Formats: sequence, C-alpha cells, structure tokens
Amino acid sequence: KYSCKSKAGHNITGAIKINQDNWLAKNRIFGYTNFSIFAVFDGHGINGHCVSQFLKEHFSTFFTTKDSFFTPIPQQQQHDTLFNEKHIHDKLTNTNFIKQMCSTADDRLRRQKFDSKLSGSTGVFIVHIEDKLICYNIGDSRAIYINSNYEPIQITRDHKPNLPEEQK
Repeated sequence: KYSCKSKAGHNITGAIKINQDNWLAKNRIFGYTNFSIFAVFDGHGINGHCVSQFLKEHFSTFFTTKDSFFTPIPQQQQHDTLFNEKHIHDKLTNTNFIKQMCSTADDRLRRQKFDSKLSGSTGVFIVHIEDKLICYNIGDSRAIYINSNYEPIQITRDHKPNLPEEQK
C-alpha cells in the first residue's frame, strides 16, 4: 500500500504559493507483479510547478517504455528475449544508467517552452522490484518506509548545501 500527500507552501509575505509538488505511482510495470515505481518531485522557483510536472510526465513515460532500458546497438534486433526483471534490476542498480537517465531528463527539460533557468525540482524515486527496494534521491525530498510494525524508517538523507559531503 502507498499514499501521497502534498500541500502548497507560503511565500515570503505569507501568501499561499502554487503547489509545486507532483508525484507518480506505477504498479505492475511491463506486466510484472513485483515491479513498481514511486516518485515525488518538489518544484522550486517561479516555474517549479512546470518542472515538477514535466519530470512526472517524463519519468512516467521512461519507466513504461522498454526501449529506455536498452543501449542502442544496431545488431541487437530482438531485445525482448533479454527483457526480464533481472535485466531491469541490473539497469536500475547501475550508477551510470541512473546518471544517464537523469541527464536525458535534464536535456529534454531545457528544450521545454517554459523557462527553467531559475527553476528546478527535487526528485526521490523508490523502485520496488522483486523483493527489493531501490531508492534514488536528488535534493531535499524524503522517502520514508513504514515497516510491518508501523514504524517509520527514513531511507533517504536530505541533500543540503551546508553538509560537508554536499560541499565536497
């Protein structure tokens, strides 16, 4: 089971801003019972709501398109025979694949009709595949897992510019 809750923040004068949050939840991806994606995007800046909406749509398509999980190789014509949960798991635990996934999103974001120069979004992804959870996060969005005893467990660490690891 999962849930998501969001609310608009306030600007410096105390007025309520546009809610810049977006989220996605996809179950049974590619028909696999044990393959789900959950993500939260928290927009920042004047067009943060546009950025987070774009990321929701981009990754919704990305995670439901088999071609996203393959490097274009001309001689690889029938890649469906190699496409299974193990292949997906291997890709989603590969740092270079994740960097490329984010880089592609960034390149496509720059070509949108809205100005994203001073706007952006955090992103936190939870991938459930087989009996594993894989988590990625960029920024200060947070993922929390509720165990079978209903205890919350924070599984991400907020990225803050004042942390020595972040400054490095």
